[in-house]
Amino acid sequence: KPVKFITETKIGTMNDYKIILVPNTKYLTEKMLLALSDYVNNGGKLIVVGGEENLKYDEHTFEHDSNIVNHILNSSQFVNYVEVVGKYADGSSPELGSIVREALKAKNLYYISVVDSQTNEPVYEVEYNVGAYDGKAIVNLVNYTPDRNVKIYIDNTLVESSKELRSGEVLGE
Repeated sequence: KPVKFITETKIGTMNDYKIILVPNTKYLTEKMLLALSDYVNNGGKLIVVGGEENLKYDEHTFEHDSNIVNHILNSSQFVNYVEVVGKYADGSSPELGSIVREALKAKNLYYISVVDSQTNEPVYEVEYNVGAYDGKAIVNLVNYTPDRNVKIYIDNTLVESSKELRSGEVLGE
């Protein structure tokens, strides 16, 4: 399930996405604002991460119509950046991760999870991409905390072993 950036040139594809996350965006064009309004009007799931001035200004620092901005924010799941993400020095946030995970689950898009081997809690200091080859999932995972072991679940099934593709080494948990 791809994660992509939607730019001005891709506005027409917004309704192709089940979830859109708008990260701490104070300035955006009127065209993009109206597209976000159409997206939520058509039932799209929008998660907006930001503060009091989120979506407030156009690219020339003029204020957008507050009725449109309020409609979008009231139709979205709003996450206050300062309260949820800003308190973490590295910009990570277990709370934000949980909100995004729940939204993905609700849309049947969350099928891979990476958890700490000891606590079974989701981990946040990992990055992964998923592909498929010959009917099998390929997960390219980087664990930024090397002293912690992780487990990978695909469709709620534990991956029993894995292979380091460069070396061919078979890995356990």
